[in-house]
Amino acid sequence: MKIIGNLFSKVLILIIVLFTLMPDASLVMAEETNLALKKEVFVSRETSGKEHQKTTDGLMDIKTSSKSWNAKSSDSITINLGAILDFNQIVVYEYSFQRANGYKLEISNDNISYTAVKEDSGIIASTERNFRTNAPHYVGVINIEKQSAQYIRLTVTEVLENKVSYIEEIEVYNSSDPDKFATEDTSLNASTDLVVDSAFGFKAPKVSKTIEENYAAGKPVFVSRETSGKYHERITDGIKNISTGGHAWNIKAGDYAIIDLGNAKEIDCVIVYEYSHLRAKDYVLELSNDMSSWTTVSRVTDYVSLNGETGEKSNAPHYYGKIEFDKTSARYVKLTINETAENKVAYFEEIEIYNKANKMPEFNAQPKEEEIKLSAPVVSESIPYSKEKFHIYLFIGQSNMNGRDNIPNSERVILKDVFLLNKEGKWEYAQPYPFGTKYSDYQGYNRYSSVDEGTKNGLNSASSFARAVTDNIPDDIGIGIISNARGGTSIEKWQKGSGEGLYEEAVRRTKEAISMGGTLKGILWLQGESCAKKEGYLDKLNQMVTDMRNDIGGIDDVPFIASEIIQSRPEGNVTIRKISEKIKASDYVSSVGTNTIDGLHYDAESQQLIGVRFAEKILNKIYGVTVTSDALLASLYNKEIQTEEIVPDYQFKIKINGKYLITDVEPIMHENRLFVPLRAIFEALNSTVEWEESTKKVTGIKGPKTVVMHIGSQNAYVNGVAVQIDVSPMLVNNRTLVPIRFISESLGAKVEWNQEIKTAYIELN
Repeated sequence: MKIIGNLFSKVLILIIVLFTLMPDASLVMAEETNLALKKEVFVSRETSGKEHQKTTDGLMDIKTSSKSWNAKSSDSITINLGAILDFNQIVVYEYSFQRANGYKLEISNDNISYTAVKEDSGIIASTERNFRTNAPHYVGVINIEKQSAQYIRLTVTEVLENKVSYIEEIEVYNSSDPDKFATEDTSLNASTDLVVDSAFGFKAPKVSKTIEENYAAGKPVFVSRETSGKYHERITDGIKNISTGGHAWNIKAGDYAIIDLGNAKEIDCVIVYEYSHLRAKDYVLELSNDMSSWTTVSRVTDYVSLNGETGEKSNAPHYYGKIEFDKTSARYVKLTINETAENKVAYFEEIEIYNKANKMPEFNAQPKEEEIKLSAPVVSESIPYSKEKFHIYLFIGQSNMNGRDNIPNSERVILKDVFLLNKEGKWEYAQPYPFGTKYSDYQGYNRYSSVDEGTKNGLNSASSFARAVTDNIPDDIGIGIISNARGGTSIEKWQKGSGEGLYEEAVRRTKEAISMGGTLKGILWLQGESCAKKEGYLDKLNQMVTDMRNDIGGIDDVPFIASEIIQSRPEGNVTIRKISEKIKASDYVSSVGTNTIDGLHYDAESQQLIGVRFAEKILNKIYGVTVTSDALLASLYNKEIQTEEIVPDYQFKIKINGKYLITDVEPIMHENRLFVPLRAIFEALNSTVEWEESTKKVTGIKGPKTVVMHIGSQNAYVNGVAVQIDVSPMLVNNRTLVPIRFISESLGAKVEWNQEIKTAYIELN
């Protein structure tokens, strides 16, 4: 009986607990229908991306403002419910801290005459959701007396800090209990985790914090030196995956920022997020409660972001650093930066402030690889090769030939058959080393350039070039490298007699190297980011090469090989690809597949890629060895084979999800709109297309979206809804051309146009 009694007791307790854990009946039944889902939306101020259409797409987990309605003060949005319906609740979801502050809600049955049903001067989405992407998400509920209408108009009367608010979703309900709104995640600080109860074998709830309490989030920022764009205000906006310095606080030596927490907080940790390799160092962290008396809690002369990369991916690396100190109560936090890398500008994208007793952020970064240290370079007293067997290569150009990225461990090697000409004009065994500039970091092969102005000389293409060549030629041949580049130099500065000395120094060092015993076998060139697109560039380059061949002497047939510049400047690359038409014994290598650390300078992997492409050309032209750059890359670095992308030689280019669109008919510009062949764009957007010859009708279908247009008509239909387009499809040489922006956006893609390089970028989700 005792066993039965114990069993009965446990069952009774289990029933009670389960009953307690059951959701409220009203909430279970309250799975209301969102009347706004997938409904048509209009706005008072339409942006090119038509982001407002996303406010009824059902997505409330965005990571970028481009997937939300970007609302400014006085902007309004109207939802067409499709019919006159009853409703009593509007739910608004917002992304990031810049929220709408004040609203007016109106309704109508004809979209002409509107009646105001509610106004408020407070923040619309006032509750932080228990959900976070790269920024916080908020929700707000507007309850009203039951109304019947087809159109609902919400006007944002003001935005916090007079900026832009990002409304990601608007829902409309006819709720049976509007005062008991039950989203899945309106709790600010807690959520329910399930843990196993060992006595009964079921899962019981446990409350735990899930949101980091970053005291700096959305707080005002003051700086010692304000720029016109006020970029410093972005360091508390929650965004840590930027891809441009324009979205960061731009810092120079001596600058400081002060964050006002609003009231005194117990804090003991500041996390700084930086963008790009140009990082800040030598900092002072101070705290205050009155902005007049400051207490220093941390002073370090090393880099701020010492903890490594965050794991975020954009066009440059992202770093973070934790500054920890004894727990202190303070309202104001002041961070002063005394030095920046290369005495340039550092970019802070975010600063967070915490009490470590609360939940802290987690990072995807891998443990930092321990740096390989090399012994000092050794000068060779005599080169163990005959003049004919010691092959010299000259590397010249501007900053991408200097190299700006750090030297990875894979390049921290000493080459036994490769020699580097040092500042004293002597050959030393080639290797990187922290010597030749004022920086303590390891420097690459351009560190001995006689024309460099003390800048950072990181990894350049000479390293992988030398390794690839020496691995594929006979052992009795040695390689000599002269690297004499200087950043920020135009083709005019490289002319003989320009007064800059660039040409003269390249010739002097080369002739001295030859006189010590050696033969010049190639000149490698990487320059033109700012001037290759200009008229006359190849003529000036040809003049430089001609003069150089004459002044060095005996090198008329020595190959001159140029590298393309960064891919974001295609006009310059079009010029470089025509080099053999102007310059004798010349060629070029592609920059397709390269990336940058800052939008301008190649990263280390891209320098390795350029180097093996140089090597492929030289191995074939000088040594008669046929081997692809892909094979060289795989052999040296155990990397996967990279297939080069074909870059169309069109005046106007289109990139869809990072790949160029190749068409048999070039895109054309008509009435300030870009047109492309019908079938090419539809198929590139993963859509089917139908052509009806008798009516000249074009029908494109992608999933639930259908677009219908007619040749010569500005009337189009998207999912059966009539829309007016400003330019109509047209026939050119018996080919049907369609406006790319209208087609792409109608099928759910985002389009951006870069006028400088005449390229349309299409992002298809």
